Amino acid sequence: MSSRTVLVSGHADVRAVLDDPRFTVPPVHDAAPASPSSPPAQSERGLAWLRSRAVRFSNGDEHLRRRAAALDLLAGLAPPGLRAEAAERARALLPVRPGPAERPEAVSDAVVFAPVAVPPVHDAAPASPPPSRPRPGLAWLRSTAVRFSNGDRHLRRRSVVLDLLAGLAPLELRADAAERARALLSARPGSTERPEAVSDAVVFAPVAVLGTRLGIAAHDLPTAVDAVRTIADVYLGGADNDRLPPADAAVRLLSGLLGTDSDEERTAQRIVLLVQSCAATAALLRSALALVEANRPSWTRTPPVADLVAETLRFDPPARRIRRVASVDATVTGESIPAGTEVLLDLAAANRDPAVFTDPDRFLPGRTDAHHLAFGHGIRPCPGSDHATALACGVLDTALTA
Repeated sequence: MSSRTVLVSGHADVRAVLDDPRFTVPPVHDAAPASPSSPPAQSERGLAWLRSRAVRFSNGDEHLRRRAAALDLLAGLAPPGLRAEAAERARALLPVRPGPAERPEAVSDAVVFAPVAVPPVHDAAPASPPPSRPRPGLAWLRSTAVRFSNGDRHLRRRSVVLDLLAGLAPLELRADAAERARALLSARPGSTERPEAVSDAVVFAPVAVLGTRLGIAAHDLPTAVDAVRTIADVYLGGADNDRLPPADAAVRLLSGLLGTDSDEERTAQRIVLLVQSCAATAALLRSALALVEANRPSWTRTPPVADLVAETLRFDPPARRIRRVASVDATVTGESIPAGTEVLLDLAAANRDPAVFTDPDRFLPGRTDAHHLAFGHGIRPCPGSDHATALACGVLDTALTA
């Protein structure tokens, strides 16, 4: 790749790059790998060691990592097979017991603990181990996500995302987000009169709403939301190395919660939908609340929520810049550039282009020239723009009237 970067900030020029299939999405990178250090000496293993490493007694990133490991182990254990083996073992234990076994409560310890002793099954000769597949982690998610794909892979993965989104009605998402925000606000102590004081739990409500719709059980939602936030913090690259293992664990956890079929690409896109709805939507909500607070004194009435969201996306987009790479020699803003040149698209500047927007530096909800580029443009616009807008509107429906 060329070391040169071209900055594009004009609205028409940004649209032209986004329309041009010669400009592809570059790979994402984190900080350079740290020098490997020698592992700490292994301590003596006993009950304290077990408790200190058990998922049951863990919290935060350690809990996410250990729960992911447990889900990975359980994925290889088929419940019907366990049931059949436990029945067979109990059947073998009961005939050797002295006396009648008519009374269920008299069943011996050997039988009630039979599930612990289900033996492994061996054939006459060891079978070849099945081919192993990479354990899902952050690198797997990025390599499988529609966002970082190009060409035929992008088309295939985008169709998966569109299929998932087709089952999510934006109006229903908006109602769900409003209801969840209402429940969260009512549980918060103190006054909620100032919009910018809305807690993290409220601005991340869209993640919980979408997680529920994608099939995450209610009791797993808090852990799932924490996992999504962990991934979102490093998803776009540039992360320090010490932040990557917790993200890997979070990906494995969500893969276990959302991997309801054998289609890894579909599982990945489910996770991607949650990640995409996380930091960007939270930033959108925080910006909208702050802009309402700053401008409310000059309004005779608060503008409609949909207008507030649309103008916030123009005025202060969550993703201010995105990158493309010229796959072949191309032309940008009238200048010829060689293949491999990185093109930096300044969406924030394009959204304030005076050639397109009247009075571009003023926050004017309801403006008629609301052709912002916050959701991209051209051959790969955001497929979930209506859904993201609906989720943000739902939270603001509640937050601005609380």
